[in-house]
Amino acid sequence: MIQKLRVRFVILAMSTLLTVLLVLVGGINIANYTGIVSEADRLLSPDNLGRMEKTIGGKADIVFNGPLAQERHNYARFFSVTLAADGTILDVQIPVFSFVEREEATALAEKVCAQPSDNGFQSVYRYSRQSSGDDTITIRFLDCGRELGSFQRFLLVSLILSALGVLVLFGIVVYFSGRIVRPFAESYEKQKQFITDAGHEIKTPLTIIQADADVLEMDLGENEWLADIQNNVRRLTDLTNDLVSLARMEEGGTPLELVEIPISDVVVETAQSFRTLAQAQNKELIIRAEPMLSMDADEKAIAKLVGILMDNALKYAPEGTAIILCLEKQGKQLRLWVENVSAVPLPEGNLNRLFERFYRTDPSRNSQTGGHGIGLSIASAIASAHNGQIHASQPRPDSLRITVTFPRQQKVSCKRT
Repeated sequence: MIQKLRVRFVILAMSTLLTVLLVLVGGINIANYTGIVSEADRLLSPDNLGRMEKTIGGKADIVFNGPLAQERHNYARFFSVTLAADGTILDVQIPVFSFVEREEATALAEKVCAQPSDNGFQSVYRYSRQSSGDDTITIRFLDCGRELGSFQRFLLVSLILSALGVLVLFGIVVYFSGRIVRPFAESYEKQKQFITDAGHEIKTPLTIIQADADVLEMDLGENEWLADIQNNVRRLTDLTNDLVSLARMEEGGTPLELVEIPISDVVVETAQSFRTLAQAQNKELIIRAEPMLSMDADEKAIAKLVGILMDNALKYAPEGTAIILCLEKQGKQLRLWVENVSAVPLPEGNLNRLFERFYRTDPSRNSQTGGHGIGLSIASAIASAHNGQIHASQPRPDSLRITVTFPRQQKVSCKRT
């Protein structure tokens, strides 16, 4: 549990960091790119670009209007192509000081004609396409290679620095996460140790009380008060055993090498032991288990898991309803689920609250069902010990299904319950 808490802390911290970096780096680069596009469109505006004059050797000089009259460094980056409505090239105007050749300008114009947008990029050239009243199309180009190159270099540097920063901060977060969760881990370990020690200490007086009650029953015969004492002693003994069992599993317990077991037989035999109780409560028990299935597991733990799920279903299923247990193979996994109609309202939103210790959907039914709200917590611990997953779902509004998914082959040892 502590390790999971630490992992969640690291994931949360890194997710927050990545979100912040994404917003900052993305925002800066988007603003940078937007500025390049806006400036290019400003330079391509008819208010800034003038007319071509003084044709010299197939190229032309430009007369600039407005602000561009003072921006001589932009002249060589500009050229234009005029086309007829059918795509025929009518005129190509390239400044005498430009390095763009007529063939390249013509090819770029033909590609732009195939584009749906009147503004955009073709290679490193920003273009602006305008139609005139005489059915001609003028496409103006501006070489933005220098600006795009700077943008790409800045984007690459920002991504590299961000990645390095993430790696460094990841190491820092991982290092300090251990210190952050250490107080909680120590408190949690003390709590589990207290439960284990207290459970052992409580067992002795409970055993004595049970023995004394049995002796009194032999001397006095059956008695309402003695029966009440014996019943509550048994309930307290069961609760103590469950708490100690859960604490041991979460502490780590004694390591056990997993062995291959016939899980189909274990599940069916354990479930069949509840058939008599189901009939006595006027409930139907349906068992659907694929035969000859096996997995690496602790047989006693699996039997206990099935017993918990069956006991939980019998306690909360109303009379006249069916309880379904199913064991099936899904690829490399095994899926075990128990479904029943629930006589009590289920928690809204998060059904996985059912696996919390002492959580009960209807506390008023404690004495009626005899449960303590800890059974599904033990089932969750058993599933985790086998590298499995457990979750609750509602196939229908009035039903509850507890599903456990196991890997068929284990690579690590689980813990003895």
